[in-house]
Amino acid sequence: MINFRWIFTVILSLFLIISNSQPVLASIHIYPESSTQIMYRSRQSLRDLSDRAWQIILYKRIKYGKLITLNLRLVGFPGIIELAHPQKLQITTGTGNIWNAEDILVDSSFPANVGEYDFLEVMKK
Repeated sequence: MINFRWIFTVILSLFLIISNSQPVLASIHIYPESSTQIMYRSRQSLRDLSDRAWQIILYKRIKYGKLITLNLRLVGFPGIIELAHPQKLQITTGTGNIWNAEDILVDSSFPANVGEYDFLEVMKK
């Protein structure tokens, strides 16, 4: 089986490089979850070096005006992609910085082609 950790590193590195070098328009959707909590979500579809499709979803929850969570979800094609859990997502930037995001789907009923990572600490760096 292909080393998917390496593929994620490449995909996200390319995404960060491309998004830093060209203007990017992001579609941001707002979902009120209660009178005190709102979720903001942005989704992007990408292809990896093997031409496999991925969805990258970044979403945050705000409660009482305060940031509660910021998560990154990766979704690969079912039956072709399997993500190892629990395993940190390693992101290497174009400048060589390495960030690690904690896997939050450890005890989850999500399918094997879905990974979700705590991105709050990554964005603080």
